Amino acid sequence: MNIEEVDILIAEAKAEAERTDLINYHKGNINNAARREQNRLETLRIFLLIDGITVAVSNSGLALINGKFEYALLTGRWRVVDGNKWYWSKSPESFISKYVLEA
Repeated sequence: MNIEEVDILIAEAKAEAERTDLINYHKGNINNAARREQNRLETLRIFLLIDGITVAVSNSGLALINGKFEYALLTGRWRVVDGNKWYWSKSPESFISKYVLEA
């Protein structure tokens, strides 16, 4: 997946999220799956812009970074592959600079 494809998917998800917001404007709390997908894709786009790392994306919302780390695109949590402990990251940029590029 490249940046151009992700940009197209972000635009589609954003349009769908706005449509869902309009349909449900009168509800206090809605389940907007398109908005979550937009957030996942924006995080993925950040990873794709960084040189020196490889990114593989699964359908479950996880990104495999350099074959060593799993990063949850929506929540910002990460772990070492085959590990059980999940850690929080401040942002994708801080995760990459602290753990991926230092390793």
